[in-house]
Amino acid sequence: MQASAAVRARRSIIIFSSELKQHIFKWALVPGWTSNELPAFAKPRTFTCYIITTTMPIIHRYIDELETIEQQRQFCGQPINPNSNILIIGTFNPSDESCEKQNNAQWFYGRRQSKFWKYFPTALTGQSLHPIDNHVGFPQTWKQYCIDNKVVIIDLIKIINQNDILPNFGDKEVEYKINHDLTNTTIFDIKNAFNGITFNRVIYSLTWSDSKIQRLRQIRNLINQLLLDNGCINDIQQIKYCLTPSRNDAYQSWHDAIN
Repeated sequence: MQASAAVRARRSIIIFSSELKQHIFKWALVPGWTSNELPAFAKPRTFTCYIITTTMPIIHRYIDELETIEQQRQFCGQPINPNSNILIIGTFNPSDESCEKQNNAQWFYGRRQSKFWKYFPTALTGQSLHPIDNHVGFPQTWKQYCIDNKVVIIDLIKIINQNDILPNFGDKEVEYKINHDLTNTTIFDIKNAFNGITFNRVIYSLTWSDSKIQRLRQIRNLINQLLLDNGCINDIQQIKYCLTPSRNDAYQSWHDAIN
C-alpha cells in the first residue's frame, strides 16, 4: 500500500512517505482514506518525516497598512492631514506566519494585554477605548478616533529578511533577528510617507531603557533623524517616550507625554 500526505505548518512542509527506508516515527492510516488526508490512529504504519524549509522573511502583521501610508499617504482610509497632531511609533508586530505565539491583535496595539487604547485616548481626550472598559465597535472606532484627532500610528520595522520566526512578541526577540549592520531589516520609509506632513508630537510606546536592544535603538535614531531632516518635526524635544502600554503603571507616562 502506498500513502503520502503533505502538511504546511507556518514555515515548513512536512512530507510523509511509506516507501522511504529510514523510519522516524509511526502514524496510522484509516482504511479508505485518500492520500491527501492526514493519518489518524488506526492501523499503525511507519512513516519517515522530512522538513522542507521555505524561504520567508519575518513580516509585519499590518504591512499593507504601513505601505499604504508610505505610498499613498493615507491612514485609516483617509489622506493624512498635512498638519497632524500625533505620530505614534512602536517597534514591530509580527504576522501570524512570523511568530510562534498566537497574535490576537485586532489592529495596532490591539492585543488584549496592551492597555494602549485605555492610556492614550484617556490622556488625550479623557475617554477609554479599551474593551476592559466595555468599549465596543473596535477596531473601527479606534480608526475613527485616529482620524478625528489627527493621529497616525506606525512601527519602526516592516520586514526582517531572515528565514525564521519569532518565539513571541518581545522586543528582545526582534532584536536577536536583526543583523548588526541592519542590512536585513526594512524600516518604515519616513521620507515617502510624510513628505509635506508635520506633527505636533511624536510618541514612542517604549522608554528605551533596556540596554539589550541596541539595534532597535539604532533604527529609532535613524527614524528620529529622518523626522527632523524631512521637516516632520522642528525640534527633538517634540519626541516623547512612554512606558510600554502592557504595563499596569504606564498611564502617567502617557499623560505626561501628551499634556
